[in-house]
Amino acid sequence: VMEATFDKIFDLCLKTMIAAESEITPHLHQAANYRTNCFELFGCDVILDSSLTPHLLEVNVSPSLMGSSPLDKKIKGTVIADIFHIVGFYPHDHTLLKRYSR
Repeated sequence: VMEATFDKIFDLCLKTMIAAESEITPHLHQAANYRTNCFELFGCDVILDSSLTPHLLEVNVSPSLMGSSPLDKKIKGTVIADIFHIVGFYPHDHTLLKRYSR
C-alpha cells in the first residue's frame, strides 16, 4: 500500500512538472547561461484522502530548507544531501585531499 501511494504521489508531481514545463523553461533560460550550472527545487504539497489518493495543494518555488524541529531538520538535511548528490557536488574530505595533493 505504501509503495503504491508513493508511486501515485510521484506520478502526480511528475505530471505537474510536465504541465508547467512551458512556463518554467523560459525562466530557466533567462537565469542560466548553461543548462548544467543551475537547478531549481520545487516543493509539492500533497494531501491524501481517506482512500490514499493524493491531491496536489500547491507547488512552492524554492521552498524553505530551514528546519524548525528535529524531524524537520532531519528531513530537510536529507533533501539537501540528495540535491548535492544529484548535481554532482560532494563534500570534500580533508584527509583525502592531503593524500592526493602530495
